Amino acid sequence: MVLTAAVALGAGAVGFWLGRQSRSQKVFPARHTAGRTPRTEEEAIWTLRAKAEEDDEDAVRIRLVHINDVYIMDNLPRLRKFLDDCCSGIRRENLVVCVGGDLLSPYPLSTLDKGRGMVEVMLESGVQYACFGNHEADVDLRSLKQRLERWRERGGIWINTNMPDLLPELGLPTYASVVGLSKDGDSSRQLCLLGVCTKDPSLYTDDADFGGAISTALDCNECIRDTAKELMDLHKLDPDAQKVDAVVALTHQDLAVDIELATMARSNGIHAVLGGHDHTEYLDQHNGCVLLKTGMDAQRVGVVDLLWQGDKDVPTIDFYDLIPLASFATSRAVSKSVQKHMRKLWNLEQLKARVHLSVFAEQPVMSSKNIRKHQTTLGSFLCSALRDEMQVDCVLFDGGNIRGDRDYIPSTEHYLGSHWVFTLSDLELELPWSSGMVEIVLDGEQVARAVRLSRTLKPGSGGFLQTDEGLWVSPEDQAQVTHIANEQWKKDRKYRVGMMHSSLVGMNHNPVFEEWCKANSSQIPKEDSSRPAKELIKKQLARRVWDQLPEFHDMNTSHSGALSKDEVIQAYRKTFSNSPDAAVEPSVDQLMAVADFGEKGELSPASYQGIFRLPTWVALSYFTAEQARERASPCELGSKLSLM
Repeated sequence: MVLTAAVALGAGAVGFWLGRQSRSQKVFPARHTAGRTPRTEEEAIWTLRAKAEEDDEDAVRIRLVHINDVYIMDNLPRLRKFLDDCCSGIRRENLVVCVGGDLLSPYPLSTLDKGRGMVEVMLESGVQYACFGNHEADVDLRSLKQRLERWRERGGIWINTNMPDLLPELGLPTYASVVGLSKDGDSSRQLCLLGVCTKDPSLYTDDADFGGAISTALDCNECIRDTAKELMDLHKLDPDAQKVDAVVALTHQDLAVDIELATMARSNGIHAVLGGHDHTEYLDQHNGCVLLKTGMDAQRVGVVDLLWQGDKDVPTIDFYDLIPLASFATSRAVSKSVQKHMRKLWNLEQLKARVHLSVFAEQPVMSSKNIRKHQTTLGSFLCSALRDEMQVDCVLFDGGNIRGDRDYIPSTEHYLGSHWVFTLSDLELELPWSSGMVEIVLDGEQVARAVRLSRTLKPGSGGFLQTDEGLWVSPEDQAQVTHIANEQWKKDRKYRVGMMHSSLVGMNHNPVFEEWCKANSSQIPKEDSSRPAKELIKKQLARRVWDQLPEFHDMNTSHSGALSKDEVIQAYRKTFSNSPDAAVEPSVDQLMAVADFGEKGELSPASYQGIFRLPTWVALSYFTAEQARERASPCELGSKLSLM
């Protein structure tokens, strides 16, 4: 490998020290801290300051501050304040602030600015070093190049150790060199940073991601070990070259692979692995190498101090910890920057927030929290909407693609009372990606096994399958399926299953789906045949609202035989009398999206009838017409079904 270096020297190497804003965030529950008692924020800052102040004049201390997987800007103003506090007594050039990938996407602004705002705010908060994450592939190559160029213009260094074919014209460095100085300025030590991104094929749409560079990417761990060894041997080969005293790896890959790397790292001069990707908080040492991951969204920062005393060649790990940012003040300058970039989204969100899709009852509380660990109420709600719109028997949806991580808590002060209006803005927060849906046929055993494996093989992963309301599990074991389509499942019965195309073809590696694809290679739906989950859900929720409006002839007050938009608006106002005026027309526009109003902007009786569908269970292939009539309730079939 040809090594391309980016060298950071002097105060300018630290980047730009401005500020930011934040609100406290949920701490990711999956934490591993090797039995350590977490320090309070005050204890951590006191310890960091004391260690720097007590160093000998000829000691060199390099402090690494790490975050990873930042999808919101909220905590970045606190990061800036933290950096001001924790670097007291340390030379600024000895402070290394890095992010371990997944910053350009899928943060809320990414669909509008392709990561532009995040780059600016990251740099203003003091972050200088970055490696790629798999979600940087969400950004088109042209925009990615622009973001990387801007990162460099602002003094940042983006390290690319394992994708040699990515934008070669930019000459991205394979490593970054940081030279730390002692207090008296007479001693120096060189630290080299590497940065790698997972090449796991299940995470990418196809080989064209990263402009095709992911298809030729090098194995992360092999690449790090080989590059670190080459760097540590440079001085042996060239006595005039400055000696590399330690290597630190920035990684974006699964925890298990990071542990494998850290376990063998010290033999190649690697003293710390600063990871990302799986949103897990992790802190431990493996054979003398620190491995840490900070979770996500800069809720915590990872700090590692490497200390060289006197003429010792090998540094000691003098401090390592995960420190929560929730109690830190926010930087006014960075907060202003966040507000400037987010304003365009806030304006758009105000419009989207006026589009009412559904109203949640007081109980059960709708929630998408901890969606990678258990079946959530919102996961069930969304999957049920997908099931009804796709007219399938069940839906299996990877929890990692539902991203809101929030409770829809009722409030007695809400204009609808103790209810929550679920808006278009909420839906897009929960489903930031298109999540194309396809339909396949599985037998009962395959459905039950797919759910079981998704919830047991890799707990807490994005592959945890959320399911619809008709798929029941045992009260004692959420991995044991008891019913499909509201009936006890049968081993050999064929069920029509809705799922994401990406999940079917390998995302999150569900063994059942991989086996199905291998056995049915000619029947795998093409990606371009998939339908975006958000659009399907919007249509289904619109149908449900139509079902709450008066009958066609009651809305058609003009008796013209065709419904106008104004007539639908009037009916909407009467039905949802508590809705604010600003929400009525945008919500009706959403209803019109599922109805054919024709060139004249009018809805005929035939088009009106086409809005409504039989309940999903009626459409199940193994039901007869007689069984359907026996099971139908008056409220379920009603007068609208008579229109069919």
